[in-house]
Amino acid sequence: MCLRSSPFQFTMLSSRVTPTYMTVVARSLAVTATKSSDEKTNGVKQAPNSYIRFMREQIKNRPEGMHGRKYLAIVGHKWRAMSDAEKAPWQEESKARRLGLIVDKKREPKKPRISMNFFMKEKYSTVKESMGKEATFGDISCEVVAQFSSLSPADRQKYQEMADEDHIRYTKEMFDWTAGQRP
Repeated sequence: MCLRSSPFQFTMLSSRVTPTYMTVVARSLAVTATKSSDEKTNGVKQAPNSYIRFMREQIKNRPEGMHGRKYLAIVGHKWRAMSDAEKAPWQEESKARRLGLIVDKKREPKKPRISMNFFMKEKYSTVKESMGKEATFGDISCEVVAQFSSLSPADRQKYQEMADEDHIRYTKEMFDWTAGQRP
């Protein structure tokens, strides 16, 4: 369910839902709006816990034709039936991953940026300050794109060189990454 700012839509929603439910929904929206996922984790994904790692390993061996939920229930029973000594290898590996001692294979390199991206990164904050607090991301972006479009080819050359360097970086990283993926 989506809460809209229009009074008509809100009254339509409130006629179907109890006031206490609306309060709970409003509070949960307020809580989730206060912190983004990047603020909660500082942009770093948390390592999966020992049960999740065990479950992922067991799913690889799922019998053909068995429904996923049913098999996950079986895996959960199997995990709970294991002794602490049997769980220890999974828990130690999970702890090592959390501490950063074990790192998974590198992910594919980040795609190269274009000259417009470098210009946007450089000018966005100044344009945002000049447009004021009421300006939306879309308004600010349109203004930066307009400024970029009005640049002379000589002025664009700086950003094009940055984009060329980034493309070279991507090509090198991609070569290293594909070499590491080969058996």
